[in-house]
Amino acid sequence: MVRSDIVEVAFKLIEENKAQIKRMLASKNPMLVDEMWSDVVIRRAPNIANTWDPTKGASLKGHMLTNLNWYAFKYLNAHSAYLAKTKSLTYAVDTLDSSYYLPDSDTVEVVNSLLNQLSKQHAAILILRHYQGKNFTEIGESIGTERGAAMYHYNKALREAKFILLQQGFESVDDCCG
Repeated sequence: MVRSDIVEVAFKLIEENKAQIKRMLASKNPMLVDEMWSDVVIRRAPNIANTWDPTKGASLKGHMLTNLNWYAFKYLNAHSAYLAKTKSLTYAVDTLDSSYYLPDSDTVEVVNSLLNQLSKQHAAILILRHYQGKNFTEIGESIGTERGAAMYHYNKALREAKFILLQQGFESVDDCCG
């Protein structure tokens, strides 16, 4: 069989076993069936078909289903890691305690302006440290890094914040937030 014929047969197998494959994907995560279908099945099928070796004993159908299952697992792991990272940053910003007392509206305006000019990660780190009182280990867990990396990003965020404040005409942090 020519490789292009194998890919064609693989797509026919996928079409014939669409319900079974969708059930397999749904068992992993029902919310992502359509995304996984396009990424795992459609995009990967030619590569999977091309790796099939009839001398190894597995049928093309068995080879396809086994590999699609593996790619679905791999896709979900990558998707989960991505969600964990983005959710932790969103959570850090969204859980800011709005009842935190600030001395006056000018300070609130300056701090909000400053946080909006920082990157999302730097703003989240400053919020976690200064408004929520988190230590660097907890900050690292929240943003998906180690304690040392959290300290590095915190110091970088402070430098960035000071630079922005200097550009706005403040001589020190105490001048704007004192």
